[in-house]
Amino acid sequence: MRFKIKVMTAATGRVQTSAEMRARIQRWLRNTVTAPSFDRLRPKVTGCERFLRSKGIEAIPDPVRPGIIGVARIDNLLNAWLKEHRLQKVRNVDQESEHDLRDLLARTAIPVRPYKGPRPRGR
Repeated sequence: MRFKIKVMTAATGRVQTSAEMRARIQRWLRNTVTAPSFDRLRPKVTGCERFLRSKGIEAIPDPVRPGIIGVARIDNLLNAWLKEHRLQKVRNVDQESEHDLRDLLARTAIPVRPYKGPRPRGR
């Protein structure tokens, strides 16, 4: 079963335009990663917007803190997107957290992939 949610902006109650949503994603990225990583990821923001919209997110509210939106589904999806777009050498070292986040998303009705359960530790 797939759930579609629409998170409206608190002030206006409307769906954000692409430009507004990309600006919010860029603001989140700027507060989350270093400047070189931000420069590398900025061209991929359009893909992040498509990813979020495909998961039912229509707007990103103002962050409650730098790097934290305050809506768990949006924060988790943004972190999942970021983990998938890191440098390959970092992804190879930190595969466990990427797997755990995908499991968390699958268990909270956000179909990134089916739930696989915990992996055996120590491999």
